[in-house]
Amino acid sequence: MPSRRRSQRTSPFVNLAIAIVVLVGLGAAALGAVSYLGLFTPQETVVKENREGMVPVPKSLVALRAFDKVNREDVYDRTMADDSYFWLPKDLVDAHPEWVTRVDQVIGRVMARDKRAEFVFSEKDFLPKGSRVGLSGGVPDGKQGFFLDAEQIPGLRLLKIGDRFDLMASLPEESANAEAEYGLLVGGIKARGNKPIPLNGVRLLVQSGTMIALTNGRSMTTQGALEFDAVDSRGRPTTRTQGEQVAIAIDAEEVVPLTQALGDQLKIHAVARSGQTVEKTPTVDQLAGLIAFPAAAVTIKAFRPITAQDLAEPLTGELRQYYFKPNAVSDDWIGSVGDLLGRVVRRDIDAGYIFTEDDLLPKGAPSGISGGIPQGRMAMTINAETVAGLAELSRGNRFDLIASDSFDLQKALGSRVSVGGSVLASVGEKAINTLVAVNALVVDRQGDRVTLAIRPSEVAGLTKSLALKSSLFSIAKPGNGDIVENQISSPATELTSDVNPLANIAITEMIIGGNRRVSAFRKSQ
Repeated sequence: MPSRRRSQRTSPFVNLAIAIVVLVGLGAAALGAVSYLGLFTPQETVVKENREGMVPVPKSLVALRAFDKVNREDVYDRTMADDSYFWLPKDLVDAHPEWVTRVDQVIGRVMARDKRAEFVFSEKDFLPKGSRVGLSGGVPDGKQGFFLDAEQIPGLRLLKIGDRFDLMASLPEESANAEAEYGLLVGGIKARGNKPIPLNGVRLLVQSGTMIALTNGRSMTTQGALEFDAVDSRGRPTTRTQGEQVAIAIDAEEVVPLTQALGDQLKIHAVARSGQTVEKTPTVDQLAGLIAFPAAAVTIKAFRPITAQDLAEPLTGELRQYYFKPNAVSDDWIGSVGDLLGRVVRRDIDAGYIFTEDDLLPKGAPSGISGGIPQGRMAMTINAETVAGLAELSRGNRFDLIASDSFDLQKALGSRVSVGGSVLASVGEKAINTLVAVNALVVDRQGDRVTLAIRPSEVAGLTKSLALKSSLFSIAKPGNGDIVENQISSPATELTSDVNPLANIAITEMIIGGNRRVSAFRKSQ
């Protein structure tokens, strides 16, 4: 009988081990597949940075624009927490006391310049505390903001905020006229805005102005035009300056001259000052210790009262003044505007002239020709061509007036008077000179018309001489100005009229046999 085969049974422990091996293998294969597909990344262990001995320093987390206020999120991010700061060695921070180390000293401040992200702050990055947001906040205290087209003054658009410059304008006409001004000829310094005016054809419009910003539409930069400029693939500039506005800060008294120069389309040059940190040299006030005298800013016609407009610069309205060293001042010059306003000028006054009392009529004198007539005289206007030499005289000149007429004795006595030969020989026909006016004054001249001031008693004689077309001659006398009655003159300069020829002629009348005869004969001496 065949033997019976015994069935073999597997141990439970063996089956468990096999199951574990299978599960581990499947898990490893699944993990490998997931890792291969990038669906699982093992978490890295975060090692906290050791910041012992380090100091947190606030930094800009984003780019900040000039004249904007710094907000909290610009310097602190809650998700970043302490990583919002630069953590720097204390020794390094102590070596830079200008750095701002507290975030509350940054938030709310107004930026003074553009600032990129990831930079520490210093006080020079901010405008003074309390400054307003916007371009007006960039105007330094004591200055005024001025806006102009970038194309009007080449070079300004290249400057950065805080850069200093001067603006110069070419004024050849003003310079040419200034060279003949009385105030300059006698050694004065002409000033405008408390600054001397050079006489080389160039005028200083702005001194030590400050650049604020450059704008183009809604864009603005404080870092100069390079922030706006761009080039194409061939290296050619593609940025246009049209529409660009330059904001600058200048002194208040410079606003009007600069505006006038721009309106007159003068060529203005920008001269940049050095931006290097050097020892500052004290500014020298060229007008310190000098004495100012007001002067005429325009021509003033004779016999007109002086007005404020006559003393004010036509372009700026500023008082025309010249400055002198004390030892160069004339005692006759009038130094007060109050002593000039309303006074009537005696003659034409040129621009740049410094006044004296001799240039003015007495206080209270009326304006017009009547104001120039001396007391006790009367004015008479004649044609200068009727008096020889009168055309060469000017306003204020003094002279004597002589009329010369032909004298015919027979004509003067009449045909009924018998004149002997000896009488005719001694008198006959001759020229008789008559002193018509003494110490007359030229009051005014308007072309060929001359107004004279003469004594009332001389008016009739002059009128008669003009009507008879006598030959009139003016004899100039020394001195100008007021007429002084009873003025003592040298006998050699005194003029007299010729003796009347009839004064030495005697007339006799005889009747013989009913005949009447009238004869003229010379008186015995």
